[in-house]
Amino acid sequence: MKGTYDPSRVKSSIPGASNKSLSSFRKRKTQENAASYVEELKRVEVDRAVKIEHEQKLTQEIFERMRDNPNAELFQMHNEVSLLNEKIKPILHRVEMASERVKQSKMQ
Repeated sequence: MKGTYDPSRVKSSIPGASNKSLSSFRKRKTQENAASYVEELKRVEVDRAVKIEHEQKLTQEIFERMRDNPNAELFQMHNEVSLLNEKIKPILHRVEMASERVKQSKMQ
């Protein structure tokens, strides 16, 4: 009987077809999600690379400035400290002498 209709054959083939299309949809959706995740990672890495490159340029510029004018501020501060030290030496000497006199007077 060639033209007969068998409902069990049709019913059994429908879930398989729907499962196949659903699984292919899920696979495609998973692949799309994975692709978008990879693209997001690429974007984040590119942003990081740009930030690192910018920081490297700034660091290089700072090093060049320091090399071109090495420690000018530190040299000036060192000179000021030396001058203050020279001014303080006589005062410290007087304080030490006064301290010695106080000690001697207490011993007598």
